[in-house]
Amino acid sequence: MSTSITFHKHADRSGGPSEDGTYPLDRVTLIGKAPEQHEFSEGQVTRALSEGWASLNKGYLVFHLADGDLSYKITSGPDDPNEDGTRSGTYAAEAETAQTSKKESE
Repeated sequence: MSTSITFHKHADRSGGPSEDGTYPLDRVTLIGKAPEQHEFSEGQVTRALSEGWASLNKGYLVFHLADGDLSYKITSGPDDPNEDGTRSGTYAAEAETAQTSKKESE
């Protein structure tokens, strides 16, 4: 499951930056093609959740992208022990649904 996945976060520059100098998030896009399987780091998932462009829903990790949601079924989480009893700190996931265009779902 070493295929990479890259997201691009686009800033909303229609107004000024916040007090810390950052601009609010406008949208997130996927660079390239989504892999069928991927191991997401706990940090990547936590960051996406806190920024509001991902959610956890009934065993799925859902990325809310500009052109539709990308859903992955979680096959193991950071608290699940590996075969040797250690914990990896990753979410192993398999693509469960194809990316759906918002135009099709509205």
